[in-house]
Amino acid sequence: MSKFPFLTTLIIIIALFVLVFSMQQNSFSTTVKVLNDYPHYSSIVFDSDTINTYYITVNLKDLKWFDEGNEKRDSTKGEVAFRGEKFSNVGIRYKGGDFFFKIICSKNNFRSPYCKKISLKLNFPKGVFYGIKKINLNSMAFYDDKFRERLAYYLYSSSGIYSPRTAYAKVYINNKYAGLFLAVEEVDQDFINYHFAPYTNGNLYREIWPNEQNKHLYDLFVINKSSSSKSTAERPEINTEDMQLFNKIINNSYAYQNVSTTKKELAKILDTNYMLKCLAIDRLILNQDGFTSIAMMNLFDLKIFDAHLSKIYKTNIKNSFFDIIANIFNVDKLLSYINIKISHNFYWYFHPLRKMFLLIPNDLNMVFIQKNSPQFKNSPYWNIVIDQKSCPTKKSPSDDLYSAFPPTCDKLFYLLATSLKEEFLIIGTSILKNIFDIKKIQLLISEWEQQISSSIENDPYVDYAEWKKSVVTFKNEIPFYHKNFEDYLTTYFGYHKRQ
Repeated sequence: MSKFPFLTTLIIIIALFVLVFSMQQNSFSTTVKVLNDYPHYSSIVFDSDTINTYYITVNLKDLKWFDEGNEKRDSTKGEVAFRGEKFSNVGIRYKGGDFFFKIICSKNNFRSPYCKKISLKLNFPKGVFYGIKKINLNSMAFYDDKFRERLAYYLYSSSGIYSPRTAYAKVYINNKYAGLFLAVEEVDQDFINYHFAPYTNGNLYREIWPNEQNKHLYDLFVINKSSSSKSTAERPEINTEDMQLFNKIINNSYAYQNVSTTKKELAKILDTNYMLKCLAIDRLILNQDGFTSIAMMNLFDLKIFDAHLSKIYKTNIKNSFFDIIANIFNVDKLLSYINIKISHNFYWYFHPLRKMFLLIPNDLNMVFIQKNSPQFKNSPYWNIVIDQKSCPTKKSPSDDLYSAFPPTCDKLFYLLATSLKEEFLIIGTSILKNIFDIKKIQLLISEWEQQISSSIENDPYVDYAEWKKSVVTFKNEIPFYHKNFEDYLTTYFGYHKRQ
């Protein structure tokens, strides 16, 4: 048999290999050139100067699910195209509290713009989407101007607070424009990897406050240490000594009732200046649904009770029936669920190098409450010290599901309010003069207005003329929010006495 056909075939194969490899190299070089414009590849997703577009494709049955609204917030699978790339097997679901769907949407058969344009959460397969697994696409449906939520995140970030990155985004569902959304970073391990590198192995707690009542629940709220890919038996035991120490220091400081001692003790576990910045911005933006809004709930309100039972069954599946029953009826644990006090929309990260807790705000969609709104006066005052004897000890049967609890009835807020007033005044004054400068903020809103104008004009759920009016209204409200925070500092912290 002649060798020439073989050699010819071999040469052709090698030539094709070199050609393909060369094309891949050129493509790779182009990609690197684009990515090098960003400090981290996830920054492409949250480039505040660019409006990215998400093309979501779902089958017709699931499209009906979107159109009619899904009260249960179940996920469906679909495809997402982003910057020319397609991502398959993406989990897609509505994002928002159960009350939002049951109260607002069900009452009007999902005909309200609030319900037609509901926030979305995308859950990508691990490792495929620019270094992040989940992303939130918030509808910004609460306010017509589309700036309040983004401005709140901007103010936190500008003050040095670790907070989710944001960027405007256009969303298409099955090639139909669904409107302008706000892409908001998910607070999870990917968030930690970006914001805290290389110190990324600390505990990340979701919506659990350091107090005596919660001490049996801490392990349920560590969201970055258990892997769903591992079987229950293989998962490591979650160590919550950091949060237990936080609670212990608060209790000890509360017992001392000494300002100097309190400052020293809290500084062992909490970055107090950082925490005061969080409190200042929270008050400035009039956050109605944040970490200072403490609710009282009883045993039967709490879904967490179901989560706890589920955890017991899973972790004790090999134990005897009597061991399981003993765990369920642990008196201390059950008492933790009765008239529990909870805060909302925040995380704690325990920095493994600094050995301190840092608060991370989240879900800032009920902020900059308008002065003519009935909710305006409901913004919590974390600093008003309440006589501890007058603090409610249980939820009244006549109260709503979420019953307000005065912040300083909590020991940590009480300690911050009674020992760090001078420090808060300095921080609040700096934010008022430097971060929340009226002209600077109004100019920023004008820039955002130009950026999103064409996207809003085509938004099927926004009246463009009304949006233009709301933009003017919000710009004109900025001096009011500035004065409102200034009055707050004056009334409670002696702001003008320091001029």
